[in-house]
Amino acid sequence: SQRIMKRGEYAKAQRIVSTILPHIRAKTANPPMPIVEQPIGAAAPAVKSRTRNNAQRSCP
Repeated sequence: SQRIMKRGEYAKAQRIVSTILPHIRAKTANPPMPIVEQPIGAAAPAVKSRTRNNAQRSCP
């Protein structure tokens, strides 16, 4: 769910994933998670970005 999440909308992403899992299982008769994870992993960036605090310290 977190990899699908956009702008912090975790509940919406979780609802989308939980809705599509039964449909994938019914269509393919296979476990749905590997099928879902493959395209999401391919679309995700290879490196996770981190925010940086550029505030300078005050020296006495």
